[in-house]
Amino acid sequence: MRAVIDTNVLLSGLLWHGQPHALLEHVRAGTLAMVSSPALLAELSDVIGRAKFDAILVRSKTTRERALSKVRQRCRGGSRVGRAVAGTHPARR
Repeated sequence: MRAVIDTNVLLSGLLWHGQPHALLEHVRAGTLAMVSSPALLAELSDVIGRAKFDAILVRSKTTRERALSKVRQRCRGGSRVGRAVAGTHPARR
């Protein structure tokens, strides 16, 4: 099964435990394929770059770069899927 994961859900899964984290565990295990686009990855980069996440990144023993790298490594579909996803979004027509 493939899923596009909302930026806020993805960020919650990366930095905290709970249902969003469990969702990412399925991605890590290979039972769920995460699909993204360049626009969604850029949004995640922007949001995780906000100062309000500095303390939680330290407590999580990770960095912005490491968290973004993990997401990019686990995304499937590459730019072909990214264009398809972006092309079907009503706001982008």
